[in-house]
Order: sequence, then structure tokens, then C-alpha cells
Amino acid sequence: MLHAIMKPKILTTLRGFRRDDFVADAIAGVIASRVPPGAGLLTAIVAIFLLATLGGNSVQIGGVTGAFIVVVAGVVATHGLTG
Repeated sequence: MLHAIMKPKILTTLRGFRRDDFVADAIAGVIASRVPPGAGLLTAIVAIFLLATLGGNSVQIGGVTGAFIVVVAGVVATHGLTG
């Protein structure tokens, strides 16, 4: 028996999120990556297209989370696995 109605996490997460928080997060994201925002969007689109084309499995990361691998690969290439 289902005891509670399941709600998407974003509904509870955004409850206290203000416009100022969004602006600060957006600026920090652009500064941290030092690439134009379009590069991240393009990477996400390509990753989603590849997932849709090649199929997937239970251990594959998809969506915008998959785009994060570009950042991780750059850090590992520069600093190695131990950082």
C-alpha cells in the first residue's frame, strides 16, 4: 500500500528559493565554468541526442547530468584522479 503521495523533489526544493538566489546561482555558474552558457546547452543537447539514438541501460547517466562529464574530464586531465 502506498502511504504517501509522491511529489517531485523540485516542488519541495524550490519552496524557499527566491529570485535573488536564482540570479546568484546563475552568475556563479557562468563564472565557475568560464565558458559561454551556450556551450553547456549545446553539450546537454548532444548528450540527450546520443542517449536517445544509442539507447541506454540502468547504469547510464542521462540528461543534463551527462553534460557534467565534460567538466570532470577537464579536471582529471589537468589534475589527475587524485585532484
